[in-house]
Amino acid sequence: MAEEPIKRSEVDNALNNLAEGMRKDEGKLKHNINLSWGQFTEAVKTAKKNCDTLVKAAEKNRKEKLNQAEADYNQQARGPEGASYEAYQQGRAKIKDDCAAE
Repeated sequence: MAEEPIKRSEVDNALNNLAEGMRKDEGKLKHNINLSWGQFTEAVKTAKKNCDTLVKAAEKNRKEKLNQAEADYNQQARGPEGASYEAYQQGRAKIKDDCAAE
């Protein structure tokens, strides 16, 4: 049984079909990469925005606690057994440490 020689046109057709399929796959791949990149950049923007919001909320909370500590000290300082300034400073330091740990 003699093998038939492969015709040049059949090889060319096969290579052309393969190349065309690869070009289609490349286009799909580029599209998917661009889509994924867009989703990733949106997720990063959202994460940064959320982080900024959390930082602002923590700073606001810290300021509120410090203001409350100062108001408490001022109220107590007027009383007969007024709070010491040292105790007030220690309270402020504790608030700052607690807020830094959050």
